[in-house]
Amino acid sequence: MESVKCIDPDKEHNFEAIPLSRDTIQRRQFHIAEHLNLSLLQKLNSQTTLFSLAIDESNDICDSAQLIIFIRTLSFDFEIHEDFLSMKSLPGNVRGQDIFEIVKQCCLEFKLDMTCLRGICTDGAPAMLGKKQGFVARLTEYVSEEYNNKSVIGVHCIIHQQALCSQMKKFEDTLNEVKQIIIYIRNNALRHRQFRTILSGSEISAEDILYHAQVRWLSQGETACRVLDLRKEISNFYSSKQKECPLDKKIS
Repeated sequence: MESVKCIDPDKEHNFEAIPLSRDTIQRRQFHIAEHLNLSLLQKLNSQTTLFSLAIDESNDICDSAQLIIFIRTLSFDFEIHEDFLSMKSLPGNVRGQDIFEIVKQCCLEFKLDMTCLRGICTDGAPAMLGKKQGFVARLTEYVSEEYNNKSVIGVHCIIHQQALCSQMKKFEDTLNEVKQIIIYIRNNALRHRQFRTILSGSEISAEDILYHAQVRWLSQGETACRVLDLRKEISNFYSSKQKECPLDKKIS
């Protein structure tokens, strides 16, 4: 009730009349979940033209295996939406057939038109990628035979490989040089303004160098590409400061 006093003191007595027992809260949680499910069901069946699925296995706090299913849809207005579709418990020994049955049942529950399925993204587990009995093989075979849909593409998630590649020595040295350049330009307001002035007077479409943050490690590739695109402008900027640019040797 303390939070209610801060948010809306005039309606404090209204909130006091609401029972907040465990059963009441649980029922409200179920009602919210049902409403979200219904809203997603209506959106998927009225606004979707094509869709793809992303499947991953995770463990909860009790170390119970859970299958997490995400869906990406393309609307009639060519807008892309990503939604959390479902989470299902997995048996102890997970097989491709088990995952296939769970995903199939989930698609039936949401009344998805399997002729519109275009892609499946999974990790590299054998249960997912087995040539004959893996989940991708079983689902591809199912939509081909039952719905005459032969357009499904299986995609292997590469986020973990990207993380490992970024830690390789060659990449680490390059990324450290990129980071030094970004810090040198952006951590000083005057230098940053001067560099942006150089870009505004050039034919480069980029307006600025991208900011680097360690917590956003997935964006390192994009920041490195931007530095590469602006390598000549960066080199000229360093020269104007009578400072050696880490990129000079690589450009030559």
